[in-house]
Amino acid sequence: MVMQCKSSNIWDSYNNFFESELVKRRFSYDEFLPVMRRHKTRFAERIEGLSSAGHSIYSYTIGSGKTTVLLWSQMHGNEPVSTLALLDVMNYLETVTALPLLKSLTVCALPMLNPFGNDKFCRRNAMGIDLNRDVLALSAPESRILKKLHGDIAPSFGFNLHDQEQYYTTLPDRKQTMISFLAPKYNAEGDVNDIRKASMQLIASAADYIRPYADGCIGKYSDSFMPNAFGDNMMLWGTSTILVECGASGDDIDRKLPRKAAAVAIIKMLKSIASKDYSDTDLSLYNDIPNNIRDNTFDLIITGINIQMPSGRSFRADVGIRRYKGGDIEDFADYSSVYRVEGFGDLSQFGGIKFFNGAEASLLLNKEIKIGDTADYTILLNNGTQMSINQLY
Repeated sequence: MVMQCKSSNIWDSYNNFFESELVKRRFSYDEFLPVMRRHKTRFAERIEGLSSAGHSIYSYTIGSGKTTVLLWSQMHGNEPVSTLALLDVMNYLETVTALPLLKSLTVCALPMLNPFGNDKFCRRNAMGIDLNRDVLALSAPESRILKKLHGDIAPSFGFNLHDQEQYYTTLPDRKQTMISFLAPKYNAEGDVNDIRKASMQLIASAADYIRPYADGCIGKYSDSFMPNAFGDNMMLWGTSTILVECGASGDDIDRKLPRKAAAVAIIKMLKSIASKDYSDTDLSLYNDIPNNIRDNTFDLIITGINIQMPSGRSFRADVGIRRYKGGDIEDFADYSSVYRVEGFGDLSQFGGIKFFNGAEASLLLNKEIKIGDTADYTILLNNGTQMSINQLY
């Protein structure tokens, strides 16, 4: 049965193709599998191979057009929002609205390349390999699956779907990045040929489309050349490649809004590929997308609070607090319940997910404040009320 998509505005009609069986950001491969495999009734399903942990890796192809598009998600297991957004896109491709698009395009989706990492909520596969840094060595079976699929279908366009940490912001307003894009470099010089130009133009058109819903929260990912990364090499192989990074949005731990922004942006780009309406887009619109800056924000910034030291000395300063994610620097911190001081002094050039105005309050300390301290302070309000800093997180 073909689903209906009532509105011509993709953002407004999102609930018509939102994958409601998987709402939470954390889910298992066993929960994901029946939802994904439901698409075999409309898509051509194929097992591309087995992961390093023995999971079946599936591809799904739909459409009859001459232009082939490849979308793949979750090379990194702790980045599942990209997979949820891809499932939303696959739902859209089963709607009546998508029928004209599918006359121009053949779309191949490869959701969840790293099921082991998904279940462990870790970046790497069961071998400890970072799949997105394995395009040259091809040490992992998952990497070989993606490389072979690319060779089999020779896509004109590719979408490399990821998630990013919550500590990214966009300049100049230092708003938390909801979504970021990149047209990867295919050489160290950063040359722009027609292949890369098309990626830039598509990104510019998508960013412009979702800007009314994500103004100031759209970023351009770091464009450092990565010679061992899939996106950079696919661009070199002649595939106009687009990196999409699902970011974060305040207390939305399941990242529903970034998921929506990613799904809508991808669909907009697919429509643009089909109609070729991106070809007149000025590259300045891509270059003007603000940079996506990491470590430019805190979970909580306490501004201008009076610091009362054990010695009796007092002064005012800003305090920046982040969740502590443990020893593994590749983990995401979203689920941590431990908060530490990561900034102290003048933090006016940093962004915050939450702010507390400390003008009418003091921090009561029993030791010198240091970077790395567990943020378990007591706050004394000027009216005499005491509160735990935990109430602010």
